[in-house]
Amino acid sequence: MTRLFILAVYCVLAIHVNNLQAQPYSSVHYDTKDGLPSTTVYDISQDKNGFIWFATENGLCRFDGKNFKTFTTKDGLPDNSVLKVHGDNSGRVYFTPFTHSLHYYQNDSFYRVPIPEKYKIDLSTITMFANKGDKVILSGIGDSYIMENNHLISIHDKYEKIPKGVYIKKVFDTLLIAGSADSLFFKPDSGKIRSYLSSAKETAVIVFDENAQKQYLSIGEKFISRPSGNLSGNLIYLLLDNFVNIFSASTGDLIHKIKVEKLSDAFIDNENNLWISTLGNGVYRFPSFGFTNMSFDGKNEIFSLVRNDHQLIAGTDFSKIYSIPLNDTQSHYSTTYLSKFLATSGNPVSHSTKRNRIYVLCFEGNNLYIGTDAFLLKKTGSSAPVSSNIFPVKDIDVANKKILVCTGNNVLLLGDPDMSVKDTLLRQRATCGIVYHSDYYIGTLGGLIKINSATKNITELYTLLPPFRGRITALKRGIHDDLWVATSGSGLIRYKNDKILQILKEEDGLTSDICTSLFIDSNLVWLGTNNGLNRIETGKEKLAITRFTSANGLGADFINAVLATDSTIYVGTAAGLTIFNKSILTEKSVCIFHILQVSENNNRLKENSSYSFPYNALNIRIDFTAISFKSAGDITYYYKLEGLDEKWNTTTANFVNFSVLQPHNYTLFLKAVNKFGVESDTKTIRIHIQAPWWQTWLFRITVLTILGLLVLLIYRYNIRAIKRKEETKREIEARFSALEQKALQAQMNPHFIFNSLNSIQTFILNLDVEGANNYLTNFASLIRQTLENSMHPLITIASEIKYLETYLGLEKLRFRDKFRYEIFIDETIDQKNTVLPGMLLQPYIENSLRHGIQHRKDNNGLISLTISKTGDNCILYTITDNGVGRKKAEELKSVRHIEYQSRGTSINEKRITAINNQSKTNIRVNTEDVLDEKGIVTGTIVTVLIPPLYK
Repeated sequence: MTRLFILAVYCVLAIHVNNLQAQPYSSVHYDTKDGLPSTTVYDISQDKNGFIWFATENGLCRFDGKNFKTFTTKDGLPDNSVLKVHGDNSGRVYFTPFTHSLHYYQNDSFYRVPIPEKYKIDLSTITMFANKGDKVILSGIGDSYIMENNHLISIHDKYEKIPKGVYIKKVFDTLLIAGSADSLFFKPDSGKIRSYLSSAKETAVIVFDENAQKQYLSIGEKFISRPSGNLSGNLIYLLLDNFVNIFSASTGDLIHKIKVEKLSDAFIDNENNLWISTLGNGVYRFPSFGFTNMSFDGKNEIFSLVRNDHQLIAGTDFSKIYSIPLNDTQSHYSTTYLSKFLATSGNPVSHSTKRNRIYVLCFEGNNLYIGTDAFLLKKTGSSAPVSSNIFPVKDIDVANKKILVCTGNNVLLLGDPDMSVKDTLLRQRATCGIVYHSDYYIGTLGGLIKINSATKNITELYTLLPPFRGRITALKRGIHDDLWVATSGSGLIRYKNDKILQILKEEDGLTSDICTSLFIDSNLVWLGTNNGLNRIETGKEKLAITRFTSANGLGADFINAVLATDSTIYVGTAAGLTIFNKSILTEKSVCIFHILQVSENNNRLKENSSYSFPYNALNIRIDFTAISFKSAGDITYYYKLEGLDEKWNTTTANFVNFSVLQPHNYTLFLKAVNKFGVESDTKTIRIHIQAPWWQTWLFRITVLTILGLLVLLIYRYNIRAIKRKEETKREIEARFSALEQKALQAQMNPHFIFNSLNSIQTFILNLDVEGANNYLTNFASLIRQTLENSMHPLITIASEIKYLETYLGLEKLRFRDKFRYEIFIDETIDQKNTVLPGMLLQPYIENSLRHGIQHRKDNNGLISLTISKTGDNCILYTITDNGVGRKKAEELKSVRHIEYQSRGTSINEKRITAINNQSKTNIRVNTEDVLDEKGIVTGTIVTVLIPPLYK
């Protein structure tokens, strides 16, 4: 059974066959709520800068696509009621107020055009034209005039008298055709035309081409009023009896016919928007002629679309389905009512589900599946069984003889053809679903999940891939074995092989991140959002996105459903059905940027390219606008203040404000990008913030003089300070010398001298004259070396070793050979030229004897001195003993009486500190216990690190 037969049976249920209620073109309406000063608008024009001007009964109004600015008598307008308006090629805007005078507006000022008394001009019926140059031509009943040097001159005065009948003449490179009815016609891009009525044919208007050939523009019906019109490109549009008739200038065929009650004028701007003014209903803007909008039975919203051979089937609310012939969308449609199925749906609230929206229409073979708020219906021929208790239906996908149904309560798997429930896959609300790679992918309010068809295991993909988190609105299989996922807030996502391949969002060119519907058309993806339709071409390296909105001709911006055929796109919106050709891309769009004014603290400044402000200037504000009527105010502005900003800033406001700027020279860069990505030219303003008085040269010279005097005073003070510092230095040196003397005294302590004398006495009493003589000789040598070394702050290593050997020799004699000593010197060290502070090591060796070796009970004491060089040319002195260690020595010290307390090491520390401060060096001393493998103390080690010193 063919689909045509199904549709024939299907249409038997139709109750009505009606004519389509088609509004061929969508429009934007402006009235006083939007900013128009009056709903009575007499005339429309566009100036050189792109602004649209309206002549109204309450003032002259300028429009930039977002804001209306009205000029009245308070601004210098001669009269608030303006009848005609026209912008010429020089930047002037001419207008005729009700006072029957001629004026123009330029650079924020109004001027009057003097009219000679001999010219009897009815300015209420005048029509103004602009040729390619800077001339303006006025045409009225009886004569035509030319603006020249701000004066009005009659064509009859300037040129030979125009005879009756048709007369052709070149005027300022513009073709002027005059007829018995004073009609004028200008070449393309030259402005308005005046055509005259043919006396032989009352249903046509005659115009002339450049070769003076007649062209009949057939209206198709008899008219009474005299037509007037304009020319734009290859289109001629004539106003006649509340209709705007649009003709092809080349063929004379009527292309479009738009009825507007109380129309007064029509105008086509530089973006091909058609503006129509009315006497009481405001202004209409028609952005495109390529889009057709339809409504049904006075109801508009379309929720679902499906194609069946030569029919388009649309699901709407109140249980109704419309069928429209694809090849005749301007004639008839049939309506099918499904409300009778509410009673058998099993929906407990079906009696109150009157609206019953038809969300899903799905053809599979000979079957049409219909999903609504209240029931699921399958139509096959005359059979239309209702699946009970399945509601509300959100999505249907048929694959492998199984029907996947997503509802507001669960996800079901139905058998085909009996429609019985085979399995419940998920017991929660689902928004959409699809069979992909044999598994079930389900969209929910929380995100995208996958259900394994074999095991029924559920995988929450949104936990693995965060972009899938949130409401999923549509799922479609792509032609490249990929899955397209539409979300409500995260844009459009392309998925394949368990990976997200691509994410498209508003910053990538989408009209919105809130996606509502999806349709795959070969390599084209059609994405509906809450703010328009997107055409995404996937066959390129970089996806090409074309946007369509109500500004282009869609009936509404919230898209419920999309369907594409070979050549046509059908869009279901809240306003009905929109139809347009697939080949149509976004129409001509411009973005013209203008700086409106510069002000400082609410005081408007004269227009200029550069401005200078005092240092205390506050609230420097720049007002601007960008003209793109198709963008309907959806424009992003970019600005960068060079000298302050490194990157561009963005705003959607029509101004930028700088509260406080530091003294400097700045350059402000401004530009705009419209809704379609068209970028304007970049404007620049130079801003100079003056320096305050205290930054002037006079102030600087005064300050420098005062600073000079201060420097002189400070210099004298510093000289005195240096003298005081020298005195302090001398005091420090004196203290240093005293410390040196204390160190020498500590080395030659009385206890050592007393013990040495006792040792000499013992030798004498024992009649050991030779031993006494040797000891006394060595003692005298030590005294002599001490006195000699004390004369020099630095001595050589050779002198220090000689001194230490003499000292250790005496101590060895005194201790009766209780210890022995060893001295090791690195061969690479030059002992005769390497220096160190004199007698720096002796106190540490003395400590080793008195606190370490002395307490040993045997005669195996050992003191070792090792002198080595480090990698950074420092000299490392290592003194090691095998005494009892520091802790044991402290214990013995506390229980034994010590006749003499050595202060050599403490004085040495102060001495090292003084040397470091004076010589800017860093001598370091470290003392540690020597431990064996068991952690028992076996002696003490002292290291002295001395950086290179020089005499």
